[in-house]
Amino acid sequence: MEDRKKAEILARLSNLETEYQMRILLAVEYGSRAYGCASDESDYDIRLIYVYPMERYLGLSIPQDSISVIEDDLDICGWELRRALSHASKSNATFWEWMQARVIMDRLGFAQKIRDVAKPYFREKPLLHAQMRLIQSYRKEIMQGKKQAKNSLGLMRVAMQAVYIMQYHAVPPVEIKALISQTVLPGTQDAGECEKLLELCRNGQPDAEYTLSCELASSIDERIRLWLSGHPEQEERDLRTLDKFFRSVVLDRTE
Repeated sequence: MEDRKKAEILARLSNLETEYQMRILLAVEYGSRAYGCASDESDYDIRLIYVYPMERYLGLSIPQDSISVIEDDLDICGWELRRALSHASKSNATFWEWMQARVIMDRLGFAQKIRDVAKPYFREKPLLHAQMRLIQSYRKEIMQGKKQAKNSLGLMRVAMQAVYIMQYHAVPPVEIKALISQTVLPGTQDAGECEKLLELCRNGQPDAEYTLSCELASSIDERIRLWLSGHPEQEERDLRTLDKFFRSVVLDRTE
């Protein structure tokens, strides 16, 4: 991200803190720019985790747990800290993608702190179920002829993330090049197809007609189902650790 654009985004985030009377703890770059498939015309997707002053949590009204601001080339969405930690407790796929995305604002090392506290709650199965739903959604869009190159690349990205989860039992990277090198391997037909789709999207041709022909796209559903059937359900952890973390952040008056 260019320094000028980053400064513009940080200034807008500062205004949002005043507007919503909250404090942003973490801001990351998300979407096509994080994935590495953005064109010059792509929006800047920014995702936030924020917290309110302690007094907002002591009243009867429930503080707003999400914000969404879309203006010009900015798409900004955020979760209040309690909501973010609730997602962490369920090993939510979107939460973990945010944790892997490029950081553009990090107050007092919050990024590493929340990754550390959320790590014991990571479970593969919720992420793989989410990948299956995304794959089916991308297929539906492709069959309807919508943004075939972009949706084909989206399907491949999610499929590679699923492979990464099954292979490494860990949170997958969001960047497509990293996924290629760590899952389908450079030089293979699958990698070649991803490279073609990346080029189309980067050149501003997300609507280009495209027919996926690689092995991964056709086999990933069965691979996920087999993995899920061969692994027992993982026991959920209690929330005491996350509760303690939530209280420590809310009570921290350090700026």
